[in-house]
Order: sequence, then structure tokens, then C-alpha cells
Amino acid sequence: MVPIEQRDQYVMQFKPRMGGEQLQPISNSDIIYLEHFLYRTRDYVYSQQIQENLFREKRQKASLRRFEPNQCRICGQLCTESEGFWASLLPWDTSAAHDVKTDSLKYCHFCMDTQTCNNCMAEEKMYIPRELQLEKEPQRRRVCRPAYELLEKYKTVRVDKENPALSFKPELRRLLVLRRIVHKMFDMIKCKLWEEMMAQHGETMFLILRDCYLTFDFICETESLEEELNKYFKKLQSHFK
Repeated sequence: MVPIEQRDQYVMQFKPRMGGEQLQPISNSDIIYLEHFLYRTRDYVYSQQIQENLFREKRQKASLRRFEPNQCRICGQLCTESEGFWASLLPWDTSAAHDVKTDSLKYCHFCMDTQTCNNCMAEEKMYIPRELQLEKEPQRRRVCRPAYELLEKYKTVRVDKENPALSFKPELRRLLVLRRIVHKMFDMIKCKLWEEMMAQHGETMFLILRDCYLTFDFICETESLEEELNKYFKKLQSHFK
């Protein structure tokens, strides 16, 4: 960790969109990014490449073994029928084991295929990343276990001002402004308060970084995002009074 009294010896290099390079003094949020985000959790930020890697892995496994049309691609169980996309959206779909037809292949909303038996479906529903940019109120969907493990690991995504989700979620756009204010206030701290906040809010400190990172839950459940940001704002506001 860079001591406060030695920060003048360091600068951060940025590349603006218009080209060139820009040097700025290192700030509190920069230190958080370098020490607790860049090397430790950078590999847990979701991207389109993550989804493509899962699809590629599933295709490779399927190519090593010849499956029957109604055979689960994960465990190999033979099923009597397949559940289509529209059937997976019926109102009685409340869990992975939503009906008595446990021998039918289920639809995975992440992989967009019907190749998984009921036993290989995850019990907990997940938000589907692509739906966050297509629907105003995304719903949690049923996914297969490999997709669930991937979404549990890569649960954070970078959000910029051009993200399509902001066009039909004005409350999210408003909260991003609040997040930016919290970021600016956090960088103004010249004492040890920022270390105390790191100890208290370590799991959500990505909210005060220069770039905007949000979890899928925060994007879809803006009430929880607002609650968390208000905690930061009130603590910083009381500190500067």
C-alpha cells in the first residue's frame, strides 16, 4: 500500500478516447483498484468472451461423445421429451424442479438450448447478462449448473455511459451520477478514513473506483444499489462536515 505522504511520487497514466496520454496524481480509488481489484478480481469481471468460452467448452465435450437427441449433454441421462423455450416461461416455473416431468430435458436460458436434464439444472435462478441490455425489468431465469457456476464467478460487469440498459432505466442512470459523486468524495480523503471504509465495505468497494463496475444484482435491483451508495455518501458527507 502506498503511504499517503509518498503519493506525490507516483502518477497514473490514462489514455483518453481522443488519443494521447494523460498523467494524473495517484488517488485513493487508484490504490484500491491496483491493490484490491486489478490483480485479484479482474478475472471475475464478465465479458462476452466468457460466454463464448463456455459455449466452446460445451461443444468440445459434446464432440468427444455421440449423444442421442434426448440425452443430457452433461451427465448423459436419457430423457423422454424436451422442454421448449416457451414452456420454460410458464407461471408455474418457480424452481429448477418445477414439475413432475423430471425425465425431460430443460431449457437453459443462458446457453439457449434444451440439452440438460432436470438433475443438472441449477436450483437457484440467475439474471442473464444479455437480457440486462434488452429488457427494462429482467427476471431471474433457470440455467444449467455450468452456467450457474460461471455467473456466480463472473458476477461483476463494467458499465459505461453508452450501455443500452441506461436508455430504459433512468433510475440506474441517476444512481451512476451518485456513484460518481461518491467516487469524487472518496478521493478527497486525506486521512485514514478510506482504510476504515475498505475494512467495513470491502466487498462493494468497486463502487468507488474511477470506472463503473456493478454486479448483475445491482443493475436489476436498483433499490439495493441505492441503499449501498447512500451508506457511502452519508459516511463521507458526515466526515467532511
